[in-house]
Amino acid sequence: MTGRAIAVLACRVLAIYTVLQEINLLYAATVQIGSVFQGPGAGAGRLLGALSTLAVIVLLAGLAVVLWVGAGRIARVMVPGDDAPDAGAGPAAEEIQAIGFSIVGLLVLIRAVPHAAGVFFNYWFLERGALANQSMSGHTKVQLGIAAIELVLGACLLFGARGLTGVLKTVRQAGLRGPDGGAD
Repeated sequence: MTGRAIAVLACRVLAIYTVLQEINLLYAATVQIGSVFQGPGAGAGRLLGALSTLAVIVLLAGLAVVLWVGAGRIARVMVPGDDAPDAGAGPAAEEIQAIGFSIVGLLVLIRAVPHAAGVFFNYWFLERGALANQSMSGHTKVQLGIAAIELVLGACLLFGARGLTGVLKTVRQAGLRGPDGGAD
């Protein structure tokens, strides 16, 4: 199995994981929608919260489709230059590490995108709508900052996996070479 085949498989597994995340959010959305029509305090705020959750579900559905359908293209980004499989040789250790970092990056992005979208929708529809003349609350700023860090970290792991693997290889070999370039 080539490195690219492993990456395609990983993308498809993450697509399935994304669908499972959607199912969890769907439950939360149905609870929120049910609370809109019950008792005191029901109203537009809860409805907007439910709509925000539904928007995140739609976003995750799109992400799952992109991961499944575009697995080949994503794999070419994760493992460039792996077109010709060797007859019996498996992928090199550095290639497996790069694929692993890319998979972790995709996983972080899968978790970060709904978080960022949820925070943004909650701010846009609830906080901003209810308090139109006030600035963003400190809690919302912190949540948006965390979401931004998650998105950047996920993108860096996904697109910088080869560089990170090279850094780890250099760190592992530090001190192993003598002054003449040979092993100690």
